[in-house]
Amino acid sequence: MIQNLNLVHVSLEDMTSIMREVVATELQKVKNLYTEAPKDTKDVLVPTLTRKQVCIILGVCEATLHNWNKNKILVNFKVGRKVHYRESDVLAILNPLKDAS
Repeated sequence: MIQNLNLVHVSLEDMTSIMREVVATELQKVKNLYTEAPKDTKDVLVPTLTRKQVCIILGVCEATLHNWNKNKILVNFKVGRKVHYRESDVLAILNPLKDAS
């Protein structure tokens, strides 16, 4: 239920100008959020790999990745419902495997 309704006569040009100013201000706020330096290294985006990519790189199956995650050998993390691995963690496992062969 609307109890009070105020109508204001504003020209189309004025309304367009006001809307542009509001949108520009909000976009600037978002831009400032993305350009600020991260306060902690945890805030820095790290390169990630999907489960399928890791399987191909390491030459293992998904069951092995699951077991490695359970045993804390190669820990994954989820973004929504998707499983990801840090590229640096995968490369750390891959380097000893290269040295052994």
